Amino acid sequence: MAEPTSDLSEIQLENLSNSDYRRAIGEGIIYQVGESSKWRMFINELATLRNDLPLLLWRAWLDIKARYKRSILGPYWLTIGTLTFVAGYSILAGLLFKRPLEEFLGYIACGVVTWQFIALNLTEGSRIFVANASEIRSVRTNLINLPVRLLLRSLIGFMHSVPVVLIVVAFTNVINWYTLMFIPGLALLSLSLLPLAAALGTLSSRYRDLEQLVTMLMQFAFYMTPLLWKAELLGEGLGKWIALGNPFYYALTVVRSPLLGLPVAPEVWAGAIGFTIIANIIGYGIFIRFRQRITFWI
Repeated sequence: MAEPTSDLSEIQLENLSNSDYRRAIGEGIIYQVGESSKWRMFINELATLRNDLPLLLWRAWLDIKARYKRSILGPYWLTIGTLTFVAGYSILAGLLFKRPLEEFLGYIACGVVTWQFIALNLTEGSRIFVANASEIRSVRTNLINLPVRLLLRSLIGFMHSVPVVLIVVAFTNVINWYTLMFIPGLALLSLSLLPLAAALGTLSSRYRDLEQLVTMLMQFAFYMTPLLWKAELLGEGLGKWIALGNPFYYALTVVRSPLLGLPVAPEVWAGAIGFTIIANIIGYGIFIRFRQRITFWI
């Protein structure tokens, strides 16, 4: 079904009478955009995105430089903070679960760094359009570029942490050829986070409370995901399904296990691929459906 689009605000559109509405369509003030047209516009934006990638990468790097301006260590402060947390919690977990420190140190380090990458894209993605409202209103903007820029910025931060994490892993686990498999795992995770960030940003433009809800849910998911604990420690029954029924478990494992030098089980790859497919269908579906209203909502 076609959707009305115009340069009028949503309040002006709602106040139009039926006769004024039909006359505005006839005069071209309001034009109809069908579902097929929305998909064609989105595909055209993706084609444009390919040419915009160098600029987006440069802007992502500038965002990081601006955030850590006059800082000596720059983004490595995030890594240092993460390692401090990992060291403290690993000692505590070893005492609580009666396990050696080496068992938790690399596991938690890889998990926390990967989770920060996930959480950054989803929490900041939920306000990506509102935060860039002035840019969207002042210049013609390919809206999908904004979540892509956020993804590139978080990828740069993640890659800053990987060498430090691998040093930790080298003391507690094994670095081998399986380690290189974190690259396709990270690519798969990125392909799932991009549409989710675009969808959350779209919905948050209309419902501002969603930003706070996403932050709260990510804190909840942090503790419910096998991140600071191992799924096998829960045994069989309900505890096992808490882990296996969590989509973040699969998205996290395809990156964490290779960093630990471990192979990823086929069912975990299948779960991660399934999560990516569902995220793309739902995420891009929401974004494409409402993308033309974002300018009015912000």
